[in-house]
Amino acid sequence: RYAVEMLADCIDLYVVCTKDIDTNGIVITHKNGVLGKNHHLAIRNKALSGALAWMKELCLLPKNRKPEPKPVDPKIAKFLRGPLYQDEE
Repeated sequence: RYAVEMLADCIDLYVVCTKDIDTNGIVITHKNGVLGKNHHLAIRNKALSGALAWMKELCLLPKNRKPEPKPVDPKIAKFLRGPLYQDEE
């Protein structure tokens, strides 16, 4: 449960930062009047990294999923074992 909550928090933080970047832009004027990059860029990147780490932990990424084995036709399985295979009884 806590891992899912942490993932949701990272995604929420990513969305908040993206909205701020969309509103204010990549380059902003800071309080001291100096132009500089929007701090939400770095925060968004860290939130994305955190979200991907939690998704990997929860096996939510396609490369982390284990494919379910497909049922094999008994005739094909016998053919793949070869003519010298002996069933253990």
